[in-house]
Amino acid sequence: MLIGTLFFWWSQRLLLGSRIAWTALLPGAAATMLGLLGLRVFSQLVFSPLIASNAVTYGPFGTVLVIQSWLLGVASWCSAALSRADCSTMSYPAWAAGGRPVAEARS
Repeated sequence: MLIGTLFFWWSQRLLLGSRIAWTALLPGAAATMLGLLGLRVFSQLVFSPLIASNAVTYGPFGTVLVIQSWLLGVASWCSAALSRADCSTMSYPAWAAGGRPVAEARS
């Protein structure tokens, strides 16, 4: 878990071009590792037995149904979570609100 957190901490710093302080990136790295740990536990306790039982009952079609149902459930949950997000407090670049793109504004 520590190695994974360190990896995600470093990779955020790399991908953001060192523009964000290390201390501000640590919560994101820890949350990513906790999410992956939760997914691993879920997979071992729920997902694997469900796939195995449906594969025995319905064959390969049962496996596809389980995976498809899981993806649909995750997409629905994410959609519901995002629809409740308050986007009015977010700041956007000027060009996103209908202005000219940054590349054109500089010329």
